[in-house]
Amino acid sequence: MKKSVIFGKRQIVLAMLILALGAAVFLNWKFSGIDGNLDLTGALNSSKYIGDAQYVNNPSTTVVKSEDDYFAKTRSDRAKARADALAMLKEVMDDVKADANSKANVSAEATKLAKNVESENAVETLIKAKGFKDCVAIISGENINVVVKTNGLLASESLQIQDIVTTQTKILPKNIKIIESK
Repeated sequence: MKKSVIFGKRQIVLAMLILALGAAVFLNWKFSGIDGNLDLTGALNSSKYIGDAQYVNNPSTTVVKSEDDYFAKTRSDRAKARADALAMLKEVMDDVKADANSKANVSAEATKLAKNVESENAVETLIKAKGFKDCVAIISGENINVVVKTNGLLASESLQIQDIVTTQTKILPKNIKIIESK
């Protein structure tokens, strides 16, 4: 039988697994609160805390109250989600039944994941070098969220952060969200 079908069962299953993994990571990040608990009402509310201030002139900047260990917990959660994703990708790579095309797709996905990790680390390091107390960057597709620990974010500092992010990640400024954490 001649194999003229471009997409076989394996490729479709692999694509669905990758999409499901991406959706799970995004939903986990989107609905997890600062304390790591699930906050389904957060999707409906415009603010996580009553009385939170939001800058009128810069809609991509939000103020969030944080706990002392917020940044460490966020980095830990991010590392765990990435480790889980890599484990799933490794399972597909180790599958004897997987064809070369499926393995190439998984390899590309792993490379993209590694590039995101490298970019996030570079962004965080450069922002800290600019004098900010702490920060964490999370790349999700073509978007990035940067949480910065500061006592007040000036417009010039916001522009510095956007410049660092666009230089390191090539993400457009409209897809950058800067969140201030006190």
